[in-house]
Amino acid sequence: MYILLLSAFFISWCLFYSKQYGIGKFLYETINSIGKRAAKLQHVRLNNEPEVYSYLTNHQPTKPPMLLLHGFSADKTIWLKYAKLASKDYHLIIPDLLGHGDIPYCEQQNYSSVEQANYIRRFMCAINIKEPITIVGNSMGGMIATILASESSTNFKAGKLNEVIEIDNLVLISPAGAKTDFASQLKPATNNPFHLDNMEDVTTFYKTVMYKPSFIPPALMVYIAQTNYLIKKKQYAHMFRDFFDYDAFFDEPLSTRAKKITLIWGQEDQLLPVSDAEYWCKLLSCESNLLANIGHMPMVECPQQTYSLIH
Repeated sequence: MYILLLSAFFISWCLFYSKQYGIGKFLYETINSIGKRAAKLQHVRLNNEPEVYSYLTNHQPTKPPMLLLHGFSADKTIWLKYAKLASKDYHLIIPDLLGHGDIPYCEQQNYSSVEQANYIRRFMCAINIKEPITIVGNSMGGMIATILASESSTNFKAGKLNEVIEIDNLVLISPAGAKTDFASQLKPATNNPFHLDNMEDVTTFYKTVMYKPSFIPPALMVYIAQTNYLIKKKQYAHMFRDFFDYDAFFDEPLSTRAKKITLIWGQEDQLLPVSDAEYWCKLLSCESNLLANIGHMPMVECPQQTYSLIH
């Protein structure tokens, strides 16, 4: 009985009181490990000189492929809740983008959305994806997905970006990259939302990207803050300048090779306002699916509802 009480006290302390980095790392790795198992995902690291690819997959090649592209400062694990639902129906491919997750940052690398899209195109060639594919992109990942699907790739100096990709469904979740009034007011040098100086900034940012964020143990928040943001300030400043090239954003109606386009937006999005959805509808001649009481990452906040709009 004494051992049980002691164990319960220790677990409670780890979850609700501790702010130790090491405990946060343990919680982070444990939660992601459980999430991967629940979604039947395995991690693959592919060396394809001179590039490296790191991705999650459920190894279901007989099912239609679905590519999931995360946003700026996130990584492949942001899709775990969504992947648990989609794993039964699709061959999931969930890569880290350049400079994110397991892909090392390089000061000489260009991190524009076009470069990211070219990287994903090469990745898809490397893993030999030829069947018609569903591409789902959130935020910056939405802009990358749009470039991959665009027929007018010359607008983005992307060369033969689309020659190997046939797209069944282009799914954009709160996408970035349109020349909206909101985007015109942002300046990468002074309005970078990913420039975070301390724990308070990280906590505020976390509340910004989700309308009703779930509880995060203090130790886990410390680990995420230190590992994903505070030590990457210089890196994110460089990457955001490359990505946030307003002149390269979409401002004219787009023709895509996607058979279907699905636009999803949280009505309480505080990172990219829901008013941007109307602009995207005009760009792509599509309708928007607006989700009440949801923020910037519907696939995290309401994965079931998000998946039902896609599948």
